[in-house]
Amino acid sequence: MKTVTVREFRSQMSEILKGPESSLVTSHSQPTALIVPLKDPKNLPLEMRRQLYLMLSAQLAEQLQARGITEDEAQRGFEDFKKRRRGR
Repeated sequence: MKTVTVREFRSQMSEILKGPESSLVTSHSQPTALIVPLKDPKNLPLEMRRQLYLMLSAQLAEQLQARGITEDEAQRGFEDFKKRRRGR
């Protein structure tokens, strides 16, 4: 794992995000972010994948509720999008 400052991260963001190794981003010598390549999500520890899933699904549910969209409506919208994309 390499360590980069926020300034270095900003100037080299594309290379860091596409790079093969994890990066610890620091600000004033304090850790602020951990960048983990997701080319193969299976490389993430299982517990981290679980936490990400729970966090992202909670955020999605919150956004849907704020817009008044039910889970069924979201599912139907997704199915319609897939059909249009395939040209059916």
